[in-house]
Amino acid sequence: MHVKTKAIVISVLKFQEKNLIVKCFTLSDGLKSYFVRNVFATQKNKTHGSKIAYFQPLTILEIEA
Repeated sequence: MHVKTKAIVISVLKFQEKNLIVKCFTLSDGLKSYFVRNVFATQKNKTHGSKIAYFQPLTILEIEA
């Protein structure tokens, strides 16, 4: 079951080479951690800097989990 909610990024931890563990606060679930894959993966014509910007602390995200 997919649920859409808004979340505030609290902290970010780099995991292995390409992944992040992101701790977020949501109104519906409180404090939760999410595993985000391939944030640092390199793609042609794109840099990973644009993806990592979404996960800076105090950023408000709309997530589907």
